Amino acid sequence: MKYVICVPDGCADLPVPELDGRTPLEAANMPNLDSLAAKSTLGRAEVIPSGMPPG
Repeated sequence: MKYVICVPDGCADLPVPELDGRTPLEAANMPNLDSLAAKSTLGRAEVIPSGMPPG
């Protein structure tokens, strides 16, 4: 079995008026990532210790 761990830190960003109030991630056309997600097991992990500000 092969594993890929992707940490898209910061990709969500903030809503942008020019994108009709959507974030860049919401507005992005990502067919390869969508296909990979449809065939994968997805999960979530905290990669920053509790109480530590990100960045």
